[in-house]
Amino acid sequence: MLRLFTFKDYLNQEYRRIVFPLLLDLHFYENSILNEYFQIEEHLDKSDFIVIPVDINYFFRKRKKKVLYDMIQVGLDTNKPVWVFTGGDYGKTLNLPVHTFRLGGFDSELSPNSYIVPALIQDPYKTVLKDRPFSTIQKRVKPSMGFVGHAGGYKKFFTEFFSYSTENIRSIALGRLDHDFQWFFPSTYRRGKTLNHLRESNSLDTDFILRNRYRAGAKNEEVRAATEREFFTNIFQNLYTFCMRGTGNFSIRLYETLACGRIPVIVQTNGRFPLPWLKWEDHCVITSSERIEQDLLEFHQKLSEDELVQFQNRNRKFWQKYLTREGFFIEIHNHLIKRGRND
Repeated sequence: MLRLFTFKDYLNQEYRRIVFPLLLDLHFYENSILNEYFQIEEHLDKSDFIVIPVDINYFFRKRKKKVLYDMIQVGLDTNKPVWVFTGGDYGKTLNLPVHTFRLGGFDSELSPNSYIVPALIQDPYKTVLKDRPFSTIQKRVKPSMGFVGHAGGYKKFFTEFFSYSTENIRSIALGRLDHDFQWFFPSTYRRGKTLNHLRESNSLDTDFILRNRYRAGAKNEEVRAATEREFFTNIFQNLYTFCMRGTGNFSIRLYETLACGRIPVIVQTNGRFPLPWLKWEDHCVITSSERIEQDLLEFHQKLSEDELVQFQNRNRKFWQKYLTREGFFIEIHNHLIKRGRND
């Protein structure tokens, strides 16, 4: 068991939405399984590490950087590892010897002590697809690839560029850049361009629903529920799902596809996978924009029908074991114990 010390003044309803994900289970939900691996320790000297209780972006937005740095210094002064969480599309890098948990980033720029947190979604077979128990898809001659989501043409390119420029100029001018700077990536345009090219292929069965607004512009619960069901039904009905990064350098659709027991086709953009010591190539088709069709066809043709069925079962179990909040932090615990808890 690992014992963590944190600053309990932040463990209340006011900060619940931005709390470090592990503390959500240990404090608010009192998860009995995770309590076998982690325990909140009242006494600093008896703890194995220190957790900054809320998303560090909060301290930059509220101009409370000194509060954050003072908490981190407690760990540095006592030679204890410090864990921080930075949310949002971009995240925030601190030039300090801390362990950073974040949603995305660029692998070549992240330190060895940066951990990618998966999108912690609910099990779709217990929510949106509860009337459709998990089952596998049989192999077809042509690989079937699905996608439902935000994708567009040149109009979207300029809209995204305007939004990106306005936000960054305002943040920099006001001294409130609470996230890492990233160069412009027109994700909606890039998705649209790639998907429209794949639609022209005679070798693929494509099942694409391209929306010109996020979640089809849903403004009420009924429409949101309908679009979410359409989204997951598309994943469920296709063996493969196209996954490309969004505004941040990560894809939530990757985790949604694995949760459904299907095979993600990942367009790699120098991202880092969660728990990178696991063999992600055993669960995804990892490719580039230029080689999607070729790599997918080669992958599909080399596997037998039984192997593709096993692949789907393995992906569903992979998500259940490692990519839920509970499973992710248990694996982090086991990894740290194996390496040495102060590593």
